[in-house]
Amino acid sequence: MGKKSAQNLMQQLERSKSVPLERVIYALGIRFVGERTAQLLAAAFPSIDDLMQASPEELMKVHEIGERVAESIRQFFAQAENRRLVERLRQAGVNLRATGPAPAAGGPFAGKTCVVTGTIEGYTRDDIKMMLRRQGARIAESISKKTDFLICGADPGSKLDRAIKLGVKVMDAEQFLLLMGARRPGAGESGAGAGGAGRSHG
Repeated sequence: MGKKSAQNLMQQLERSKSVPLERVIYALGIRFVGERTAQLLAAAFPSIDDLMQASPEELMKVHEIGERVAESIRQFFAQAENRRLVERLRQAGVNLRATGPAPAAGGPFAGKTCVVTGTIEGYTRDDIKMMLRRQGARIAESISKKTDFLICGADPGSKLDRAIKLGVKVMDAEQFLLLMGARRPGAGESGAGAGGAGRSHG
C-alpha cells in the first residue's frame, strides 16, 4: 500500500469513530433493530450504556418498540461477548453517545409523538423534525391513535384526513412556528430553496 493510500485509510478509520450513535446501534446487528429502530433508540437513550441498562419496560416506552424488539435488545446485551464488543469499540475511541443538544425537559412537545406533513415555507422536513426532537418529541412517520400532534404545513396529504378521523390534534405552521419562537422568511428573503427542499406531501 502506498503512502497516500495508507493516509486515506487512516483518515477514514478516524472518521468512522465519530459516526452518530444510531449508526453504531444499527451496526451492532441486534435482531429486529433496523435503521429506523436504531434512530428511535438513539433519540430515547443518550448513550450506549443507557441502552444496555434499559429494562424491557423502559424500552417499550419508546415509540414503535414492542415486546419482541425489547426482548431482543435485552438478550443481545445480556450476552457477555456482545458487552465485550461494546467495550472494544469504546477503547478504540468510537462515539457511543448521542450528539447534539439535549432535548428540552418541558414544553408542549416533551414526550409527545408527532407527525409532520405538508410544506412549511423556509424549512425542510428534516428542519422541522430536528426542532421537535430538541423539544423532547418523538417523531413518527404515520398517523395512529398514539399520535399526539400532526404538524401540518401547506398542501398536506392523506395524513391530515386520517388525523381528523382519529381525533389527533392538528397544529398548523403558524401555531408551530410561534411555539418554537421561529418565523417564516421575511418578504425580502427568498425561501424558495429551503421551502422547495422541504416540499414533501403525505
